[in-house]
Amino acid sequence: MAGNFIELICPTVAKAAVGLFVFHLLLMKPRTIINKEARTGPEVRFALTAENFPFKAVQETEFEKLKSRLLQTALMEADQADLYAPLRRAANEAAALAWNLEFPVLLLPELFAEKVLITTRQVEKQRVIRSQTESLVRAA
Repeated sequence: MAGNFIELICPTVAKAAVGLFVFHLLLMKPRTIINKEARTGPEVRFALTAENFPFKAVQETEFEKLKSRLLQTALMEADQADLYAPLRRAANEAAALAWNLEFPVLLLPELFAEKVLITTRQVEKQRVIRSQTESLVRAA
């Protein structure tokens, strides 16, 4: 009578549980680790020419050239030196936005023009604020 508690309550469940455990042990396969060294052949080298580069790489260089041309034009038109760094940031932001679109070279000029407009307005606003608060800074 001192048998298993589950056998006392429900002998069918106990036999089923033991049967599942034994069945699971029979199905388990021993785990073995096999170390296989990679088989490598002779070293192969390719001559790199313009035809071998992927299209995205060629597009990236054209994209960078376009960004540089747009930035140079904007920097030449900038009347004050305090616009130089913000214009460079605007060019980088426009390039980052355009690069994630389907036609980056096509959309970069328009995105850059928008960024330049926003940047010049922001720099002008900063100039006005500085001129208005200059007297307060001197008084402090």
